[in-house]
Amino acid sequence: SLEKVTLGENVQDLQVDCFANTKIKSIHLGLNVNSVSGAFKDCKTLESITVEAGHTLFITDGNALYQKTTFYVDNSEKDGLILEYYLPSKAQGNLTLKSEVGAIGGYAFYGCKDIKEVVAKELEYVDSFAFANSSITKFTANGSYYVFDSAFKNCKNLQSINLENVDYIDMSAFENCTSLKNVTFSKNVSDIGELAFANTGLTEVEIYGDDCYIRESAFKGCKNLKSVRLEKGVYYVGMNAFLYCPELKTIYLSKTVESFGENA
Repeated sequence: SLEKVTLGENVQDLQVDCFANTKIKSIHLGLNVNSVSGAFKDCKTLESITVEAGHTLFITDGNALYQKTTFYVDNSEKDGLILEYYLPSKAQGNLTLKSEVGAIGGYAFYGCKDIKEVVAKELEYVDSFAFANSSITKFTANGSYYVFDSAFKNCKNLQSINLENVDYIDMSAFENCTSLKNVTFSKNVSDIGELAFANTGLTEVEIYGDDCYIRESAFKGCKNLKSVRLEKGVYYVGMNAFLYCPELKTIYLSKTVESFGENA
């Protein structure tokens, strides 16, 4: 039933879940606040976040909260923004993110039920649980970026995703995306994490890679999966990687595949 919060001037860290599932409608961040990732998870009634004038780290545009940062791209520095939190009441339909957004922070769109498509420019990473439990149907981004753990977990409406620019896919990144049927992988992907695509709707998988590791249970429980091609650059297939894939009929293995875990 918590509806109102007043932060003291000395508050510095708002850690994951600290106001989760409350009914707060607004909050003001003082000059000393330096951490908010995941603090407002499932705050469905939160309508505004304001920031003290002159804050060196955070800014807001009325729709979302951003953290100012410096990205290091191709041995050069570039000022940009991390999208820390998008207000649920504003996360509706199709969104094109600010061109300055170089990363999507943890829990930024967590549980947003009215979001459809999101388009980003040059990204460095999509952080943990960024879109988890949301209604997103399509995600598009440029740049070589990472997808961290559980970033899209339980996104039941996500149908396809292009990962041609993604070199690292962390554990449970797309786990339980039951409508996900089509994925295009990067030819430089180096790691597909534990349970990364478990229980998805994939019908075929084709993976090249750069000494690529397919981790434990990465495609476990993909009940519609019919064919797998592990092409040049795939090195290791982990334990239970394709366990409980009853429709799997065809597997092609490149000569670069050198090692298999138990029950691969």
